[in-house]
Amino acid sequence: MKKTFLIVALSLGLAACGTPTVEDFKKDQKRLVAQLEKCNEMKPAEIEKSEACQNAVKAYQELAMEGLFKAFTGR
Repeated sequence: MKKTFLIVALSLGLAACGTPTVEDFKKDQKRLVAQLEKCNEMKPAEIEKSEACQNAVKAYQELAMEGLFKAFTGR
């Protein structure tokens, strides 16, 4: 019983520590900026391999497009 509990707890803990998604970055812009700063220090080949960098760039692009849409439409 204790082993099962330990395995479940460990699995949940590891799942929570996964790579941030685009939505995670869009919700937490401080985290987004921190990740983009890390990515900026990486070599281009490392950035391409980094799921976190790819998600951060996509989140940045989406936020920028949403901002432009609001600016042009007033919505």
